[in-house]
Amino acid sequence: METAAFAPARPGERLAHIDVIRGLALFGVLVMNVHFHFRGPMERFIIDPHPFEGFWNGFTDNALRLLVEGKAMTLFSMLFGVGLALQLERKEASGGGFWGFAWRRMGALFGFGMLHVLLLWYGDVLALYAVDGVLLFAFLKRRTRTLHIWLACMASLMALAVLVMVGNRLAHIGAFQADQAKAAGELQARVAWLIDGYLQPGWMDGTVFRITHYLQEAGDQIAGIILAFFNLFLGLVIWRSGLLRAPAEHLATLRRAAFWLFALGLPAGLLRLYSRDLYEIVIRTGGWSKGVLFPAALLQVFSHHILALAYGAALLLLWQRPRWQAFLRPFAFVGRMALTHYLAQSLVMGAVFFGWGLGLYGKVGPLAGLAMCVVLYAAQIAASRWWLQRFQFGPVEWLWRCLSYARLQPFRLRAPAPALDASILPTSP
Repeated sequence: METAAFAPARPGERLAHIDVIRGLALFGVLVMNVHFHFRGPMERFIIDPHPFEGFWNGFTDNALRLLVEGKAMTLFSMLFGVGLALQLERKEASGGGFWGFAWRRMGALFGFGMLHVLLLWYGDVLALYAVDGVLLFAFLKRRTRTLHIWLACMASLMALAVLVMVGNRLAHIGAFQADQAKAAGELQARVAWLIDGYLQPGWMDGTVFRITHYLQEAGDQIAGIILAFFNLFLGLVIWRSGLLRAPAEHLATLRRAAFWLFALGLPAGLLRLYSRDLYEIVIRTGGWSKGVLFPAALLQVFSHHILALAYGAALLLLWQRPRWQAFLRPFAFVGRMALTHYLAQSLVMGAVFFGWGLGLYGKVGPLAGLAMCVVLYAAQIAASRWWLQRFQFGPVEWLWRCLSYARLQPFRLRAPAPALDASILPTSP
């Protein structure tokens, strides 16, 4: 049973730099969700990497795939693992119970995820995080050395699976190419089916279609659970390193990490961006050149993690500089209300693109979609600032806390904050 001492971290007891990273990661998640899902079927990008004509549309496609795709979600999910580790440490420091709280917290998150699918959008990650959070329970109290061994084993298994997949594809190249040709026609039909389905004007018809789509994609959830668990686990390991706890004490390490991670991550990202062209060149050339696909595939798989870690290290370094801290500070407000804003993004973009709203699904190019994301996110920054001057938590965060602690939590601030500035930004766990 939880004691009164084990209570939610108050606004002045948080780590501001973690909220900044979470807030920026959420912007990246919004951008890629709109780019690959809300604007239209993701299958269009399998058929053609640039389904919308025009130089700036193509440039936006490439820039987002190189710099944002996979990186924002990886960073966001790593911070979820960090959050679980932080909550356990607060439990141990206060002497309160943790496991009942933790199970209720993951159960509530799973419920939010299912409601997200039912009411708003099929591409939910909350339920997936809840499942992975439960799996992470088994490791929260393990020694750091044990965590390093497990992380190395998981990364090795992922690498081995990729190498086996590449080898199998090369060994059956003729059958693979035939399957690709057959799949192209099926993809075109699926794109048309998805556009027709999401443009249905009735909300109930759209809901039935959305659930049907979600169930069809359920098989992909297994791979998603595995990859997200690796990210959560990586977040736990990073928290144990102390880099997030006190970044000012690890500046030299962060500088080296940022340099080498960017030096490796950007070329790996370019390799992933042009992987289709590389594959076609290698297949035409044949012979020993096929061996290039093995290291190339490994770099592609881990490029998301490499650049996500590079972004995190760079942000921690920038946070140490007063001018940059002033610039980054507004993103912390969004980071403190990430769950509320994640769900709000689905509501707003659903209203913009789906048939029960404006019906722009399949009609908006990548550059225009990016502009919409910037406008929405700017509004979320302003809304967060206003809200947190009056309330301790975002509305969904407050509900999640009440369910997690099995009792009502304080909501309103005792007196409205005159302004949100550096003096009241969170500074400790």
